[in-house]
Order: sequence, then C-alpha cells, then structure tokens
Amino acid sequence: MAVATDPDQAATASVVPQSTDLGAAVPGSGAAPASGAARSARPGRIPSTTVGRDAELRRLCDALARPPALVAIEGEAGMGKTRLVRELLAHADLAGTARLVGRSARLRKPLPFGPVVDALAGAPHLLPTPAELSPVTAALRPLLPELADRLPPPLDPAGNRRQERHRIFRGFRDLLAGLGSAVLVLEDVHWADADTDELLRFLIGRMPERLGLVLTYRPEDLADPTAPVPAAPPAGDVTHLHLVLRPLEPTDVAHLARSAGLRLDRQAVDRLHDRTGGVPLAVEETLAQLRDLPLANGRTAAAALADLPVPPSLRSLVRERVSRLGAAARRLVQAAAVLAGPASESLLTRVAGLSPTQATAGLVELVRRSVVRPDDRQRYAFRHTLAQQAVRESVLEPVRQRLHRRAVQVMRALDPPPLDQLAYHCRAAGLTADWLRYAEAAADHALARGDDAAAAQVLHDVVRCPDAGPETRARLAFKLGRAALTGTGYEAALSALRAALADPFPAPVRGQLRLCLGLLLRTRAGSAHDGWRELAQAVTELDCPNTAALAMAGLGLPYLPDGAHVEDHL
Repeated sequence: MAVATDPDQAATASVVPQSTDLGAAVPGSGAAPASGAARSARPGRIPSTTVGRDAELRRLCDALARPPALVAIEGEAGMGKTRLVRELLAHADLAGTARLVGRSARLRKPLPFGPVVDALAGAPHLLPTPAELSPVTAALRPLLPELADRLPPPLDPAGNRRQERHRIFRGFRDLLAGLGSAVLVLEDVHWADADTDELLRFLIGRMPERLGLVLTYRPEDLADPTAPVPAAPPAGDVTHLHLVLRPLEPTDVAHLARSAGLRLDRQAVDRLHDRTGGVPLAVEETLAQLRDLPLANGRTAAAALADLPVPPSLRSLVRERVSRLGAAARRLVQAAAVLAGPASESLLTRVAGLSPTQATAGLVELVRRSVVRPDDRQRYAFRHTLAQQAVRESVLEPVRQRLHRRAVQVMRALDPPPLDQLAYHCRAAGLTADWLRYAEAAADHALARGDDAAAAQVLHDVVRCPDAGPETRARLAFKLGRAALTGTGYEAALSALRAALADPFPAPVRGQLRLCLGLLLRTRAGSAHDGWRELAQAVTELDCPNTAALAMAGLGLPYLPDGAHVEDHL
C-alpha cells in the first residue's frame, strides 16, 4: 500500500498570504536543513502563519523555557501539528537554541531509530569536537555515517548484543547532551519503529538537562488510541506538557477567509465551519477552492460551498484511513456515508446489514479511530461533511444503491416517516416514482409548517425530472414558486414555472402558473414590469374568483417604478 501524504505537513491554522515563495526552511541558527526541518510547501499553496493557535504556541514556549522539557502535541490528521511546530521553531524565544526535526514514516519495515537518525544526520555543524563528546557516542557511527568525523574513535566490540544496544541508547543521550541548549522535534511518533519507542523510554527517564523533546502524534493511528504518549512518564524534574489541538472556532474560520482575500458573510462562515468541522487542513483547502470559483448570477458563497468537490489531499487521507478498518467497521462507515447525517446504532446496523454483535464491534473501532463521533443523543456521524462526502463517493454504485434501498426499507417503518430523508434515499436508489411522491409530501409538510425554504430545497430537483409528467411538473412548479416567494430557490422557481408554461395546459392551469410567476417576478428589481404583464394575463385565464382576485390585488399594488398611472392600479 502506498503511504498517504501527511496532511499535517501542509495543514495550517491559517491561510495568511506571506509571499509567493513556495519553499522555506525552518529559520533560525542551529536548524538542520537535511533533517526534515527544511520542508517545502505543497505546490500551489501559499505560505501562512497561525490563526487560532496563539495560546498553544505560548504554552509550548513556556514549557521549553524550563528544560529538561517533554512536550507531546496530540491532534487528529489535518489539525495543524506540523504548522504549529514550524511556528515554534521560528519563535524568538528559541534564538540561540539548536533545533532538530525528524519524522517517522509509515513503512512496512520501519528503519531502526528512523526519526532520531533523520534529525541528527544533518547536524554535524552543531556538534562540539570529538574530544568534547562522551566516548560512548562512537557507538552511533554505524547509524550516523554523516557524523563520522565529528564522533570519537570507534569503540572495541561489545560483549553481546544487549550491551551494544545499551551503548547505542547511551550514545544518543550523550550526543543530545553534547548539543547544549537544544530542541528535538520528532513528528508522527504514532508510526515510530520499535527501536525508537524503546529509545524514547530510555531518554525520558534520563533527559539531558538542556534538552526540550517535542513529540507529535495522531491518537487515531496509535496501535491503542487510548494509550498515553509518551508511554513512560517523565522523571519528576522534567517539565511536562501534553497539548491537544482542537478544531478551529467559527471566528477563526472567518479570520482565515479574510486572510485568503475572501469576505464571507455569517451564513457562509457557519456553513464552511460545518462543512469542514473546523479542521485547519479542510478549511484551508476549501477556501482555496472557493477563492478560485467565480460567483455569477448573484450566487452566494454559502450556496457555492455545497457544490465544491472534496479537496484531493483530504479525499486521499480519508480513504486511506477507511482502507485500514476491519470489515464490519468499513460496512458501517459506508452506511453512515449514505445516510448523510447523525444515525443511531440501530439504524446503522440495519442499513449496513450486520448483526448487532458485529455492528457493536465495528462501531467501537470507528469511534476509537475517530472516524465517526457520538453526539449527545447517542447518534453517530462524521466529524465533518467533507469526510462523509469522500467516503460516499468511494462506495461503488451497486453497493451504494443497495445501501440506499435498505435505508428506504428501514425508514418506511418509522412513525412518523422522515419524508425528506425518504425522498433523498429513493432518488439515490433509482426509485423515481417513490422519490416524486415523498418529495411532494415533504414539500407539503414544510409549507404547512411555514418552512418555505425547506420546501423549495426539496422541490428544486423534482420539478426538472422528465419522468414526472407535465401535470405533476406543473403542480410542483406552482408549489416551488409559492415557496420561493418567501424562501429560497428563486432562479429554480422561475425556470420551472416558465418551463411548465411551455406545455399546452388548460387556461385555468396556465393562469395559476402565471399568477405565481408574476408574484415572484415583482419581488426582484428590474423584473417588476414582467411581473405586471404575467399578472395581467393571469386575470384573463383564471376561472376561480378568489384566485383571480389575488392576481388583481397584485396589479393594484403601486410597486412599478415608472410607466404606470395610479388609475392603472385602481
């Protein structure tokens, strides 16, 4: 299996444009450019600084100011751990401190001491002379040939393998001590090899006095997501900080949008936050998509967000995580993806086609791996819409249709049945007649309770269905037009009403459609005269006195900006 691109390497807590330079090394004296401390931004991305992480950065600096210090930075994929580390290493508080960075990789056969060797290999200029180093550091020569001329002469062979291993552990500790004031960052220790795990246990119990050790990890990718990191507690004289990165707040998302050159209203910010869950990687990449999207015909940013595809890097991340789940967990996560909203364990179990025992075990795995999360009503859903969308799009069409059909079967038995959800699942399952029936029922229910916006949303696609028949389309177009008068879907309603008027309906039906079209047109600047003409013709076609009176009342209101005398309105 190919190793997925690490999202935290590109994830940021902001998208503040700084320059057009797409690559920058970790600044400051003592950085080790070959160690992974020099990382380029992803092509096409804009270098950025943090937003919403000031408190975390301050806590990191305060902890490292009191060495020896051990810091663990916990955060799910895309939460911005690497970005925060970059800001830390560039901070003025670390001036004069040697800074080294190593990263674990997800390999089938991990390299021994991989991230520590990665960090030290590019730092020969930071070491004192061989005479100033402990003789035991020579045990590292086979692991660090790049430092051979900076290490003491080779040691005599050890008596056995255990003694040789002990020499290596002591050699790493003494080499780090020889750096003086230093910060060693080891990223992605959830993928660390067994040798590195053992070395960390050794170091944490014997920390060099002037060392700050920073570990970053994803809890969901640990062998045991509930296990502490580091596994061994530090000694009593070690400053210890465990920092958990949380999603960004809507105010931070708004700040990011402004930093990207986008002025979003409150509705768009809230929708962006809901869509991304406040995960910095998801926010940043969605903003980049939105920034490149032209908005025409008065379309709002909030509306445009719903049609954006899942960013490629986020899609790869989500699918790679799902591929490592067990069979029952994968079936549950596919069911959750097609349900497109919080769902109970019972609903997920039945849609996934699992036994209760299988479902419980699979759901435990999903929660432990942070793929889905429970809410306060014991329903389960993805952290954000983009993750759900990425999984749904990965489900093959025959499997997806089967899941939607199961959802229809389950929801039909509910009392009361969720009409809007049934309409959605019937359409996705290819049950067109049932889709039309449930959609109209859902719209009627929404109109009855005064929720015109919900009615317009459910009718938006139904009125354009070629299988609906002209009479059904005309009836639904009228309802959509009525909903659009006070709700949303103005353009869709205009299109549907005009399309219905192209069919050869009897005059009273055409009159009703014209009445709705005229009332709709007069609500928009520049369309008042068109609305007047439609209402005037509707009066001649309507055969119901009450409905004709409504059209006349519309003609009587003096709303035309010009061209109509008061006597016309009278």
